[in-house]
Amino acid sequence: MTRFPFISFIIPVYNVEKYVAQCITSCLTQDVSLADYELIIVNDGSTDRSLDVIMPFVDKYLNIVVINQSNQGLSVARNVGAKYAKGEYIWFIDSDDWVENNCLTRMLKVLKSNLPDILVTDFIEVTNEKNVDRFKYSNKSINCNSKKTYSGYEYLQMNNVRITAWSVVINRNFWQTNNFMFYPGILHEDTELMPKMYAEATKIQYYDAHPYYYRLNRTGSIMATISSKRVSSYLLIADRLFCYAEELNDKRSKLIYPYICNSLNACYDLIYVNKADKSKWCDIFNDFLIRKPNLLSSYLRTQSLKQTVSYVIYTFCPILTYEQKFRLTKKLYIYGNKLKKILRVK
Repeated sequence: MTRFPFISFIIPVYNVEKYVAQCITSCLTQDVSLADYELIIVNDGSTDRSLDVIMPFVDKYLNIVVINQSNQGLSVARNVGAKYAKGEYIWFIDSDDWVENNCLTRMLKVLKSNLPDILVTDFIEVTNEKNVDRFKYSNKSINCNSKKTYSGYEYLQMNNVRITAWSVVINRNFWQTNNFMFYPGILHEDTELMPKMYAEATKIQYYDAHPYYYRLNRTGSIMATISSKRVSSYLLIADRLFCYAEELNDKRSKLIYPYICNSLNACYDLIYVNKADKSKWCDIFNDFLIRKPNLLSSYLRTQSLKQTVSYVIYTFCPILTYEQKFRLTKKLYIYGNKLKKILRVK
């Protein structure tokens, strides 16, 4: 009888020759049998020596599967990895990060005991490669209790829930039953999927440990760049989450709105940082909100008075220059209490 692994590490790889060996080594340095876990490595059309670094591991370890494909982006690579995974649970690992040595014994014990849809883990941010500066993030900060399980509704009620795919371990049957997929062709794909995944879960458990090391803003990382694609991605994410919340039409819907507004806020901030595309993206941002009055109302009610005044001026005074808009925004903000009552913004 064929024995399937209990957990699958899914590792998308694209031009990370400097980091991928550390990632793979950490996944293989575990205190459980190789038969208990597998590594699904998806080489997403790397043009550097990443594949050359990977192959010696493949020759040595029987629990590694490598899938080569043309470059299609992180979302597609993750989806392909999930499709080929055989484990009862899947864990998406970014190839420039790594996991704690010997972290699986305790983790697998927790998973086998409770069989949650989602296991939420803590993690450590590595913020300086030369002089490793580590910040430990704990879900205890949002009052998570590792001794109980939560429904998706209960979990989303907590503030500042993490929406990163690598900080959760997911039941593969739960993934397949709900037809979850990372949306292809966008950045920040976790932001689009994770709120929906939490909302659909009936059993979420917090794992009180730090098994994951996240390398913060490495050179060349997607997260370290500002681009028009980031702006358009945030808008698409907000749109898809808005549609999902409308389809839910139950008590969970209102818990999706903060994530919609987070994407719109991130988009708004990018527009005013990326001055070269400001005029173009202001128009797109404003058109997007005007087409969705319910979303616009919800969005404005979550903003500070200054942000609301700024939005109104930049949207409805198109003939003014940006310098004039800035000055007008400043003046109106001074008399903002009257404007606040008119707009009924809390």
